[in-house]
Amino acid sequence: MPKPRPDVAPGLPAVTPGIREVLSADFAANRHDPKGLMLVMAFRLAAEAGWLGRLSPAIRLAMLPILVTYRVLVAWVLGFELPSGTTVGPGLRVRHGQGVVVNPGTVLGSNIMLRQGVTIGNIKRRRGLTPCPVVGDGVEFGANAIVLGEVSIGAGAMIGAGCVVTTDVPAGALVRPPRPEIVDRAKT
Repeated sequence: MPKPRPDVAPGLPAVTPGIREVLSADFAANRHDPKGLMLVMAFRLAAEAGWLGRLSPAIRLAMLPILVTYRVLVAWVLGFELPSGTTVGPGLRVRHGQGVVVNPGTVLGSNIMLRQGVTIGNIKRRRGLTPCPVVGDGVEFGANAIVLGEVSIGAGAMIGAGCVVTTDVPAGALVRPPRPEIVDRAKT
């Protein structure tokens, strides 16, 4: 039976799948990639520890070693910054996870694919920070894709390698960068 999660972002159901179902979906999504599986399982463990730590100061203290270990090993050593408080649906896939940075206010749907160098977060403006992106189910991010600001990425969209997205993307859309221009170096 799914458990209620009071920390779920607005617009998402008030209930998320139980941890068993989430881990099963994550395992299936990463079964042929041990490194991706390790990163996702470490995130899920830290996320549960962080959620349990909100129940009482004693539990928070007991969960602290898990959260510190996750932060040091995964974020600092491996360069995979997916904060434990981020809302992430089941079936998260990670390929070549170095250099991934996701702001904790971001909402990621189910069956998301993150590749190396992906950045998802807010924008600092004169009047403050913008809200973070909300990403629908089944979205794939190419290497070094960047999504910033109060944007919505529709279900099934694909953000191509090297794209910078600062506007909403409809469901099923493909975002790709301009084609590179080949220039004769002798003429420049």
